[in-house]
Amino acid sequence: MTKPIFLLGVGAQKAGTTWLHEYLGSLPEVDLGFMKEYHVFDQNYVRDTTPGRKKKFENYLDSFFGSDLLSIRHRFRRNHKHYFSYFRKLVDSADQVFITGDITPSYAALPVKVLRYIKSSLEKNGFRVRVIFLMRDPVARCISANRMYSSPRLLDSPGDAALEAELLAKKYQQTRFQIRTRYDKTIGNLEQVFNPDELYLGFYEELFSDKAIAEICSFLELPFRPGNYEQVVHGSLVRSELPEPVKSQVRNYYSEVYDFVLKRFGQDRVKKLWKMD
Repeated sequence: MTKPIFLLGVGAQKAGTTWLHEYLGSLPEVDLGFMKEYHVFDQNYVRDTTPGRKKKFENYLDSFFGSDLLSIRHRFRRNHKHYFSYFRKLVDSADQVFITGDITPSYAALPVKVLRYIKSSLEKNGFRVRVIFLMRDPVARCISANRMYSSPRLLDSPGDAALEAELLAKKYQQTRFQIRTRYDKTIGNLEQVFNPDELYLGFYEELFSDKAIAEICSFLELPFRPGNYEQVVHGSLVRSELPEPVKSQVRNYYSEVYDFVLKRFGQDRVKKLWKMD
């Protein structure tokens, strides 16, 4: 029999991964388990593990999933054997299901050694591994992330472009923004571990279309079914238009990312999707 597929979703954050998770999770051949972002492998590389931040994050998860499911997730972290066996059971317990996976955008920051460990462990558990990485215009991604991180302040003044610009100017160079926006580094790491036929590299700006979803379905060996492209998942209530000088600062800071993507995916394609100047 053909081995089941494990989908490793590695981002980018604010690039349509939640919509994709909901779309795939609605298909009879797919079971992604009890949550979207398991955050099992990124703790030493991405997340803030200070006691206060860690407790806040655990309370946040608990509000969604309850203590029982949260304890399962902790068990995954303490012993990865439980993580791999859990997903194996998902595909073994249902005749029609042959795809499972973990879509955690901060896995975009994982180093090569961790990616190799994940791949080899999944293969030892009888999976074929497929990786999806979606990119979004770095300026738009940073704006969306800033709105998420700053939501209490911005929601109090949803049309205050000056406040939003002030907050973004303080954040776009932070490590948590960089590791989620350096698509060149993420792709470089992925390509050291996964074969070309194991990687799907796409764009947020193209995602909500029959063409992109047909490509993803083919990549995952699924029959094509159109998605609900009008559905907005985790959309921001903030709708201010930021001043161009601030956006230019962000664009210039991530110029290496723009240059890499232009060269890799073609100027005609990328310039239609991203604002370059």
